[in-house]
Amino acid sequence: MVELNTGVFYYVNVLTTTTFSIYADDDLTTPIDSTNYTAYASGGTAESFGGFRDDFQSGKYIAVENLTEIPRAGSNIEFGHLPGQYFKLVAVNQQLGTQTPFTALLQISPDLKVSQSPEHGQSLEMRIRYSQVRLTGHDFLDIGTGNFSSTNYPGLPNQNPIPANETVEGGGGRVFFTSTDQDGNFRVGDLFSVEQATGIASLNADAFNISGLQELQLGDLALGGTSASINEFSTDGTMAANSDAIVPTQRAIRTYIASQIGGGASSLNVNLITAGLVVITGNTISTSNDVGINFQSVTNFTKGVTGVPIAMNYLIHS
Repeated sequence: MVELNTGVFYYVNVLTTTTFSIYADDDLTTPIDSTNYTAYASGGTAESFGGFRDDFQSGKYIAVENLTEIPRAGSNIEFGHLPGQYFKLVAVNQQLGTQTPFTALLQISPDLKVSQSPEHGQSLEMRIRYSQVRLTGHDFLDIGTGNFSSTNYPGLPNQNPIPANETVEGGGGRVFFTSTDQDGNFRVGDLFSVEQATGIASLNADAFNISGLQELQLGDLALGGTSASINEFSTDGTMAANSDAIVPTQRAIRTYIASQIGGGASSLNVNLITAGLVVITGNTISTSNDVGINFQSVTNFTKGVTGVPIAMNYLIHS
Protein backbone atom coordinates (compact mmCIF):
# COMPACT_ATOMS: atom_id res chain seq x y z
CA MET A 1 0.00 0.00 0.00
CA VAL A 2 1.17 3.52 -0.80
CA GLU A 3 0.54 6.42 1.53
CA LEU A 4 -0.62 9.42 -0.46
CA ASN A 5 -0.64 12.20 2.05
CA THR A 6 -1.19 13.26 5.62
CA GLY A 7 -3.27 16.18 6.80
CA VAL A 8 -4.16 17.98 10.00
CA PHE A 9 -7.50 19.40 10.91
CA TYR A 10 -8.48 22.95 10.21
CA TYR A 11 -9.20 25.21 13.15
CA VAL A 12 -10.81 28.61 13.50
CA ASN A 13 -9.03 31.54 15.16
CA VAL A 14 -11.77 33.82 16.39
CA LEU A 15 -11.36 37.49 17.29
CA THR A 16 -14.36 38.47 19.35
CA THR A 17 -15.74 41.94 20.00
CA THR A 18 -17.87 42.28 23.08
CA THR A 19 -18.54 44.60 25.98
CA PHE A 20 -19.57 42.08 28.61
CA SER A 21 -17.16 39.12 28.42
CA ILE A 22 -13.97 39.29 30.50
CA TYR A 23 -11.14 36.87 29.69
CA ALA A 24 -8.32 36.18 32.10
CA ASP A 25 -5.73 35.85 29.33
CA ASP A 26 -5.45 35.91 25.57
CA ASP A 27 -5.52 32.16 24.87
CA LEU A 28 -8.54 31.30 27.01
CA THR A 29 -6.61 28.78 29.08
CA THR A 30 -6.95 30.45 32.49
CA PRO A 31 -10.45 30.39 33.97
CA ILE A 32 -12.04 33.53 35.35
CA ASP A 33 -12.04 33.76 39.13
CA SER A 34 -15.70 34.23 40.01
CA THR A 35 -14.79 35.74 43.40
CA ASN A 36 -13.20 38.68 41.60
CA TYR A 37 -16.11 39.23 39.25
CA THR A 38 -17.38 42.24 41.25
CA ALA A 39 -13.98 43.86 41.17
CA TYR A 40 -13.72 43.31 37.43
CA ALA A 41 -17.20 44.65 36.79
CA SER A 42 -16.84 47.78 38.90
CA GLY A 43 -13.22 48.72 38.59
CA GLY A 44 -11.86 47.49 35.31
CA THR A 45 -12.45 47.70 31.57
CA ALA A 46 -13.88 44.65 29.84
CA GLU A 47 -11.56 43.49 27.08
CA SER A 48 -11.63 40.62 24.61
CA PHE A 49 -8.80 38.83 22.86
CA GLY A 50 -8.31 36.46 19.96
CA GLY A 51 -8.12 32.76 20.75
CA PHE A 52 -9.09 29.25 19.78
CA ARG A 53 -12.54 27.76 20.08
CA ASP A 54 -13.63 24.14 20.18
CA ASP A 55 -15.24 23.56 16.78
CA PHE A 56 -14.80 19.83 16.34
CA GLN A 57 -15.62 18.34 12.97
CA SER A 58 -18.13 15.59 12.36
CA GLY A 59 -20.48 14.43 9.63
CA LYS A 60 -19.66 13.70 6.00
CA TYR A 61 -17.41 16.73 5.33
CA ILE A 62 -13.96 17.05 6.92
CA ALA A 63 -11.61 20.03 6.36
CA VAL A 64 -7.88 19.22 6.24
CA GLU A 65 -4.71 21.17 5.58
CA ASN A 66 -0.99 20.53 4.91
CA LEU A 67 -1.76 18.02 2.14
CA THR A 68 1.37 17.05 0.23
CA GLU A 69 -0.69 15.78 -2.75
CA ILE A 70 -4.25 16.06 -3.98
CA PRO A 71 -5.98 12.87 -2.78
CA ARG A 72 -7.91 10.64 -5.14
CA ALA A 73 -11.57 9.75 -4.72
CA GLY A 74 -12.00 6.16 -3.62
CA SER A 75 -9.06 6.20 -1.24
CA ASN A 76 -9.15 4.66 2.21
CA ILE A 77 -8.94 7.15 5.08
CA GLU A 78 -7.64 6.16 8.51
CA PHE A 79 -7.63 8.76 11.29
CA GLY A 80 -4.82 8.65 13.78
CA HIS A 81 -7.17 8.54 16.77
CA LEU A 82 -9.31 5.77 15.20
CA PRO A 83 -6.77 3.07 14.26
CA GLY A 84 -8.19 0.14 12.33
CA GLN A 85 -11.35 2.02 11.32
CA TYR A 86 -11.52 2.97 7.66
CA PHE A 87 -13.58 5.58 5.82
CA LYS A 88 -14.03 5.99 2.06
CA LEU A 89 -13.09 9.21 0.30
CA VAL A 90 -16.14 10.05 -1.83
CA ALA A 91 -14.97 13.38 -3.27
CA VAL A 92 -12.50 16.23 -2.82
CA ASN A 93 -14.33 19.55 -2.51
CA GLN A 94 -13.08 23.13 -2.22
CA GLN A 95 -9.44 22.32 -2.90
CA LEU A 96 -7.25 25.39 -2.26
CA GLY A 97 -3.69 26.10 -3.29
CA THR A 98 -1.68 25.70 -6.48
CA GLN A 99 1.29 24.04 -4.81
CA THR A 100 1.94 22.11 -1.62
CA PRO A 101 0.73 22.23 1.06
CA PHE A 102 -2.90 22.05 -0.08
CA THR A 103 -6.10 22.61 1.87
CA ALA A 104 -9.29 20.74 0.99
CA LEU A 105 -12.74 19.75 2.17
CA LEU A 106 -13.17 15.97 1.99
CA GLN A 107 -16.47 14.13 1.66
CA ILE A 108 -16.23 10.78 3.42
CA SER A 109 -18.43 7.75 3.98
CA PRO A 110 -19.70 6.71 6.46
CA ASP A 111 -20.27 9.91 8.45
CA LEU A 112 -17.86 10.76 11.24
CA LYS A 113 -19.86 10.66 14.48
CA VAL A 114 -19.69 13.44 17.04
CA SER A 115 -18.10 11.02 19.50
CA GLN A 116 -15.37 10.34 16.91
CA SER A 117 -14.52 14.00 16.25
CA PRO A 118 -10.74 14.52 16.25
CA GLU A 119 -8.87 17.30 17.97
CA HIS A 120 -7.01 19.99 16.08
CA GLY A 121 -3.73 18.75 14.65
CA GLN A 122 -4.82 15.10 14.49
CA SER A 123 -3.15 13.28 11.60
CA LEU A 124 -4.82 11.08 9.02
CA GLU A 125 -3.62 8.69 6.36
CA MET A 126 -5.06 8.13 2.89
CA ARG A 127 -4.24 5.16 0.69
CA ILE A 128 -5.44 4.36 -2.82
CA ARG A 129 -3.75 0.97 -3.13
CA TYR A 130 -5.56 -1.60 -1.02
CA SER A 131 -6.43 -5.28 -1.24
CA GLN A 132 -9.66 -5.97 -3.10
CA VAL A 133 -11.85 -8.85 -4.27
CA ARG A 134 -14.34 -8.56 -7.16
CA LEU A 135 -17.44 -10.71 -7.62
CA THR A 136 -19.78 -10.24 -10.59
CA GLY A 137 -23.27 -11.73 -10.64
CA HIS A 138 -22.60 -13.86 -7.57
CA ASP A 139 -25.36 -15.81 -5.77
CA PHE A 140 -25.44 -15.68 -1.96
CA LEU A 141 -27.85 -18.42 -0.88
CA ASP A 142 -29.09 -18.46 2.73
CA ILE A 143 -25.89 -16.92 4.11
CA GLY A 144 -26.06 -16.84 7.90
CA THR A 145 -28.60 -19.64 8.36
CA GLY A 146 -25.96 -21.87 9.88
CA ASN A 147 -24.76 -25.43 9.31
CA PHE A 148 -26.49 -28.44 7.77
CA SER A 149 -28.72 -29.12 10.78
CA SER A 150 -29.75 -25.51 11.54
CA THR A 151 -30.67 -24.88 7.93
CA ASN A 152 -33.20 -27.71 8.29
CA TYR A 153 -32.49 -28.84 4.74
CA PRO A 154 -34.54 -29.68 2.67
CA GLY A 155 -37.12 -27.74 4.73
CA LEU A 156 -37.11 -24.04 5.61
CA PRO A 157 -34.13 -22.75 7.66
CA ASN A 158 -34.64 -22.49 11.42
CA GLN A 159 -33.09 -18.99 11.45
CA ASN A 160 -33.22 -16.08 9.04
CA PRO A 161 -30.33 -15.28 6.64
CA ILE A 162 -27.89 -12.52 7.62
CA PRO A 163 -26.98 -10.39 4.55
CA ALA A 164 -24.21 -8.64 6.53
CA ASN A 165 -22.32 -11.96 6.63
CA GLU A 166 -22.18 -12.24 2.84
CA THR A 167 -18.93 -10.26 2.69
CA VAL A 168 -16.41 -9.48 5.43
CA GLU A 169 -13.90 -6.63 5.06
CA GLY A 170 -10.93 -5.96 7.31
CA GLY A 171 -7.68 -4.04 7.44
CA GLY A 172 -8.80 -1.60 4.76
CA GLY A 173 -9.50 -4.29 2.17
CA ARG A 174 -12.69 -4.10 0.13
CA VAL A 175 -15.06 -6.46 -1.64
CA PHE A 176 -16.68 -5.14 -4.83
CA PHE A 177 -19.65 -7.23 -5.90
CA THR A 178 -22.99 -7.43 -7.66
CA SER A 179 -25.14 -10.24 -6.33
CA THR A 180 -28.53 -11.79 -5.75
CA ASP A 181 -29.65 -13.81 -2.75
CA GLN A 182 -32.10 -16.64 -2.11
CA ASP A 183 -35.05 -14.21 -2.45
CA GLY A 184 -33.83 -12.69 -5.71
CA ASN A 185 -32.79 -9.43 -4.03
CA PHE A 186 -30.21 -7.58 -6.13
CA ARG A 187 -27.32 -5.67 -4.54
CA VAL A 188 -24.41 -3.56 -5.75
CA GLY A 189 -22.20 -3.74 -2.67
CA ASP A 190 -23.49 -1.43 0.06
CA LEU A 191 -24.42 1.26 -2.48
CA PHE A 192 -27.62 0.09 -4.12
CA SER A 193 -30.14 -2.71 -3.57
CA VAL A 194 -33.49 -3.82 -4.98
CA GLU A 195 -35.91 -6.15 -3.21
CA GLN A 196 -37.59 -7.80 -6.16
CA ALA A 197 -40.38 -9.32 -4.06
CA THR A 198 -41.56 -5.91 -2.80
CA GLY A 199 -40.13 -3.57 -5.45
CA ILE A 200 -38.33 -1.47 -2.81
CA ALA A 201 -35.08 0.12 -4.00
CA SER A 202 -32.52 1.56 -1.55
CA LEU A 203 -29.66 3.95 -2.34
CA ASN A 204 -26.80 4.87 -0.01
CA ALA A 205 -26.74 8.62 -0.71
CA ASP A 206 -23.80 9.21 1.67
CA ALA A 207 -21.53 7.22 -0.61
CA PHE A 208 -22.36 9.28 -3.72
CA ASN A 209 -21.12 12.69 -4.79
CA ILE A 210 -24.15 14.44 -6.31
CA SER A 211 -22.93 18.02 -5.98
CA GLY A 212 -22.29 18.22 -9.73
CA LEU A 213 -25.70 16.87 -10.73
CA GLN A 214 -27.23 19.19 -13.34
CA GLU A 215 -30.14 17.13 -14.65
CA LEU A 216 -32.17 14.13 -13.54
CA GLN A 217 -34.22 12.21 -16.08
CA LEU A 218 -36.78 9.54 -15.18
CA GLY A 219 -38.10 7.18 -17.81
CA ASP A 220 -40.96 6.04 -15.59
CA LEU A 221 -41.66 6.43 -11.87
CA ALA A 222 -44.31 4.68 -9.81
CA LEU A 223 -44.74 5.52 -6.12
CA GLY A 224 -46.63 3.53 -3.52
CA GLY A 225 -49.41 1.17 -4.50
CA THR A 226 -51.28 3.52 -6.83
CA SER A 227 -51.86 2.80 -10.49
CA ALA A 228 -50.40 6.15 -11.61
CA SER A 229 -46.98 6.01 -13.27
CA ILE A 230 -45.22 9.35 -13.79
CA ASN A 231 -43.07 9.78 -16.90
CA GLU A 232 -42.94 13.56 -17.41
CA PHE A 233 -42.81 16.93 -15.65
CA SER A 234 -44.76 19.45 -17.76
CA THR A 235 -44.58 23.25 -18.10
CA ASP A 236 -47.71 23.40 -20.27
CA GLY A 237 -50.00 26.04 -18.77
CA THR A 238 -53.01 24.77 -20.73
CA MET A 239 -52.74 21.19 -19.41
CA ALA A 240 -53.98 20.04 -22.79
CA ALA A 241 -52.63 16.49 -22.37
CA ASN A 242 -55.08 15.77 -19.51
CA SER A 243 -52.89 12.83 -18.46
CA ASP A 244 -52.39 10.94 -15.18
CA ALA A 245 -48.75 10.32 -16.16
CA ILE A 246 -47.71 14.01 -16.19
CA VAL A 247 -46.98 16.26 -13.20
CA PRO A 248 -47.27 20.04 -13.90
CA THR A 249 -44.78 22.56 -12.54
CA GLN A 250 -45.74 25.34 -10.13
CA ARG A 251 -45.81 27.96 -12.90
CA ALA A 252 -47.91 25.73 -15.16
CA ILE A 253 -50.49 25.33 -12.40
CA ARG A 254 -50.55 29.07 -11.74
CA THR A 255 -50.92 29.85 -15.46
CA TYR A 256 -53.78 27.38 -15.82
CA ILE A 257 -55.69 28.71 -12.80
CA ALA A 258 -55.17 32.32 -13.90
CA SER A 259 -56.55 31.52 -17.34
CA GLN A 260 -59.63 29.95 -15.80
CA ILE A 261 -60.62 32.42 -13.08
CA GLY A 262 -58.71 35.59 -14.01
CA GLY A 263 -56.78 37.75 -11.57
CA GLY A 264 -59.40 40.02 -9.97
CA ALA A 265 -58.65 41.39 -6.52
CA SER A 266 -62.01 42.53 -5.13
CA SER A 267 -64.04 40.77 -7.82
CA LEU A 268 -63.85 37.44 -9.57
CA ASN A 269 -63.07 37.54 -13.29
CA VAL A 270 -63.82 34.36 -15.21
CA ASN A 271 -64.25 33.38 -18.84
CA LEU A 272 -67.31 31.22 -18.12
CA ILE A 273 -69.35 30.42 -15.03
CA THR A 274 -72.17 27.92 -14.53
CA ALA A 275 -74.50 28.23 -11.52
CA GLY A 276 -77.11 25.50 -11.56
CA LEU A 277 -78.56 25.70 -15.08
CA VAL A 278 -77.63 29.36 -15.66
CA VAL A 279 -74.57 29.90 -17.83
CA ILE A 280 -72.78 33.25 -18.01
CA THR A 281 -70.11 33.74 -20.65
CA GLY A 282 -68.92 36.95 -22.30
CA ASN A 283 -72.02 39.24 -22.44
CA THR A 284 -74.52 36.37 -22.76
CA ILE A 285 -76.75 34.81 -20.09
CA SER A 286 -78.34 31.49 -21.02
CA THR A 287 -79.22 28.10 -19.59
CA SER A 288 -77.55 24.78 -20.16
CA ASN A 289 -80.84 23.06 -21.12
CA ASP A 290 -82.40 25.97 -23.11
CA VAL A 291 -85.26 26.55 -20.62
CA GLY A 292 -86.41 29.98 -19.46
CA ILE A 293 -84.89 31.99 -16.64
CA ASN A 294 -87.26 32.94 -13.82
CA PHE A 295 -86.90 36.36 -12.16
CA GLN A 296 -88.50 36.09 -8.69
CA SER A 297 -88.20 39.81 -7.84
CA VAL A 298 -88.67 43.15 -9.57
CA THR A 299 -86.03 43.70 -12.23
CA ASN A 300 -84.87 47.22 -13.00
CA PHE A 301 -83.33 47.69 -16.45
CA THR A 302 -81.55 51.07 -16.30
CA LYS A 303 -80.23 51.00 -19.89
CA GLY A 304 -83.44 50.02 -21.64
CA VAL A 305 -84.63 46.78 -23.22
CA THR A 306 -84.57 45.65 -26.86
CA GLY A 307 -85.68 42.56 -28.69
CA VAL A 308 -88.70 40.34 -27.92
CA PRO A 309 -89.93 42.28 -24.79
CA ILE A 310 -90.35 45.47 -26.84
CA ALA A 311 -92.26 43.61 -29.62
CA MET A 312 -94.61 42.06 -27.05
CA ASN A 313 -95.24 45.48 -25.49
CA TYR A 314 -96.14 46.97 -28.88
CA LEU A 315 -98.51 44.05 -29.58
CA ILE A 316 -100.35 44.34 -26.25
CA HIS A 317 -100.82 48.12 -26.41
CA SER A 318 -101.60 48.43 -30.12
